[in-house]
Amino acid sequence: MPTLKLIPKSCSDNFYSLGNETPQTMAALQNLVPAPDTADQWIPRPAATLFSGSAPFTPGFVSCQIIVGTRLYGMVSSALNAGKDQPFCYDLLGAAFVTITGITGANTPTSPATTGSWQPPHMELIGTKIIVTHPGFDGVGSNFFGVINTTNPVALTWTSENTTGLALPIKPVWVSQFFQRAYYFCNTSPSDANPAVIASNVLDPTVVTAAPDTPVLQFGDNIPLLCGGTLALDNQLGGQIQALIVFKANASNMFQITGDFAATSTNGIPFIQMNALNVATGTLAPNSITNTPFGMLFVSPDGLRIIDFQAHVSEPIGANGQGISIPFISAVTPSRIAAACNATTVRIGTQNGSLSGTPYQEWDFDLVRKTWFGPHTFPISLISTYGQSYVISPVGIKGLWSSDIRPNSSSTYTENGASYTCIYQSALFPERSDMEELSTVRSVFYTATGPGTTVYNVSALDEGSNIITYTSVSFTSSTTLWGSFAWGVGVWLGTNQPMSAAQVPWTQPVVFDRMAVQISFTAASGARLGNFLIDVEPTNYTVTS
Repeated sequence: MPTLKLIPKSCSDNFYSLGNETPQTMAALQNLVPAPDTADQWIPRPAATLFSGSAPFTPGFVSCQIIVGTRLYGMVSSALNAGKDQPFCYDLLGAAFVTITGITGANTPTSPATTGSWQPPHMELIGTKIIVTHPGFDGVGSNFFGVINTTNPVALTWTSENTTGLALPIKPVWVSQFFQRAYYFCNTSPSDANPAVIASNVLDPTVVTAAPDTPVLQFGDNIPLLCGGTLALDNQLGGQIQALIVFKANASNMFQITGDFAATSTNGIPFIQMNALNVATGTLAPNSITNTPFGMLFVSPDGLRIIDFQAHVSEPIGANGQGISIPFISAVTPSRIAAACNATTVRIGTQNGSLSGTPYQEWDFDLVRKTWFGPHTFPISLISTYGQSYVISPVGIKGLWSSDIRPNSSSTYTENGASYTCIYQSALFPERSDMEELSTVRSVFYTATGPGTTVYNVSALDEGSNIITYTSVSFTSSTTLWGSFAWGVGVWLGTNQPMSAAQVPWTQPVVFDRMAVQISFTAASGARLGNFLIDVEPTNYTVTS
């Protein structure tokens, strides 16, 4: 039988590695990210780092966040008003909080539970005001939604309000900025009990003018609304047309709104249109909605989907063993899934109910390579893009954390005071029709290391993830010590070992029908893993149990 060549292309839920004698599917690339210079090579992800001074609040659970310029605005449980969420503003560039005045116990919402199903709070910038929908508002008096007024950036203010002109009939569950208006998602309309979206005046999100045309849209039934997001649609005449996608709470339908209440056709009817999309699905995870270079992404009950720029809804990405979907389908609490996307990578945080201990995991999808990787072990509660980086509010850890996918000169590999483990593990291979057991005594893997000592722990696993045999490979390269080298000769940060083949010193023949290989090591700069080659021979006896 020829040499089996494992090429670590992408992760998958599939029990077996796709590719037969050239397996390409990994069960895990834990805390590993694609090497930016070479396909199918993997390096440790940089550690998430705490923004200086960003964890002063107690208890400190951040329930929603939005980045505007270089500032992150959010709502956080705090001791200022016990049991209440307060608004905050953190300058990401200056690494300091910006004061918000006007916060009282009477105008702040009750803090949500940190576990279990929820209607996530949401923030949206319309004009100079950030509107905050939050389930903790009681919907009495002016406590329908929150407003952070950013008109004066150095004198931010907070109020709780209801709209004037046409008042909202109920506290909104969501708000979206569309055509420079605030679209409030209300599960009771001004005229009856059917859910509706209610649009504010342009750039004036706290005023709703009912004349000449009432800015209210209903959806023909009493199924509650959940959330929404904006999407640019291709225009057949060139350019794009903006659309608002509205998701129902039962994840069985989505509606597309285009046009604006102020625009009129030749017969004077408001040129605003609403149409149902042609796939009976939606989302239970409002914080999973994120825009990508290919359209609007969301996590549906059957996995990750994208609505493209022609309003076509994709099939689940990675379903049926072609990628990752089980961690999302089996989420302990689907409404707490959170996602964000920069120009190339979608990052999704979930609590995986399909595994023992229901761990918090992050799974990533590279839009360019079309590959899945993860799980990453830093637990995501909320995540937002900030340039090419991300800002994370983690589960059970206070503060705001910066997190990068690609390493840079400032990357570190100690996270929240501890090191973390990288795991390279294939799915079972080879997928075969022979009945004889296979045996190997020779294997090599391609690797690189950084300065210092790197230990790769290598295991062969059977179908039950039991260890067939185990060994380790250690590499040591010199580090550069200040004062111990001639100026201009030493290598700053030490010596990286280039990518090369390393022999696996198996201590006994590895006998298997199908097996998985696993390499684990402590995250460090310079470490890198590529292909794994196994020279196999058939034995003279059939598969044993």
